[in-house]
Amino acid sequence: MAIQNLIDNAIKYSDRRSPVIVRAYKEHLRVHLVVEDFGIGISDEEKSAIFERIYRGRANDTLEPRGFGLGLSFVQSIVTAMSGTISVEDNHPCGTRFIITLDALDLN
Repeated sequence: MAIQNLIDNAIKYSDRRSPVIVRAYKEHLRVHLVVEDFGIGISDEEKSAIFERIYRGRANDTLEPRGFGLGLSFVQSIVTAMSGTISVEDNHPCGTRFIITLDALDLN
């Protein structure tokens, strides 16, 4: 559900022909799940608030369908329940990159 929400947001906030990239990689004992888009991005001022419950970004006012501002708070709750972290950063030259980091199972 967490990845699906990030993908849905990436599609919603991007041009319909713009790619959305989903990838995963393991680094040491951590797994990183990355969803990146080339859409409108998130301002630095809003990055600190996007995981708050019922927060809607300014760009959300112009989009259809409109969101309720719950999705990213749910994503953060899911990731936290799995003892992971989620971060957001700019995807240069435009867009947004979300990175979920979880402990990997060491099967060796």
